[in-house]
Amino acid sequence: MTTVTANQDGVLNLDVAKPPRRFRLSPRIVGSYAVLLFLTVLYLGPLLMLVNTSFMTTREFNRNATALPSSLNFSNFEEAWEEANFAQYIANSIFYAATATIVYVLTAVFLAFPVARGYIRGGNLVLTLFVIALFLPPALIPQFQLVLNLGLYNTRTGYIMLLVTNPVGIII
Repeated sequence: MTTVTANQDGVLNLDVAKPPRRFRLSPRIVGSYAVLLFLTVLYLGPLLMLVNTSFMTTREFNRNATALPSSLNFSNFEEAWEEANFAQYIANSIFYAATATIVYVLTAVFLAFPVARGYIRGGNLVLTLFVIALFLPPALIPQFQLVLNLGLYNTRTGYIMLLVTNPVGIII
């Protein structure tokens, strides 16, 4: 459908309405979704098996580990929570993550302000080196040796120092 309108100066505007676009499934889109569906099943399969077996009793699991549980057995979760001391692990995770994040953010703020305002000579170089360092793998072995030599191995302070020096996460 075409409409003709005039603006205040008397200039005519021709508006042509476009027909609605039809969505077509190409083989490429279908193939992409097929691959994504396969990867989803590949990922969710073991996870669903884990959830399934977590609701089984030991006797049911020994009888047939792939069968559905006869009833939902929540006592496994209670037992695991108490025996593995999950409450302490969660408290430690919150403490370490919060402390390391606060130290890292405060350090970054106090260092970023002078660099951004140009108070430091070579601030662009410092910024460039910082951005490059974000893409480098963490140097965990030298950091571990430093913590070991400082006598901070297996202490909260040493662990927090490792988290601060590598905010992405450490694998130890």
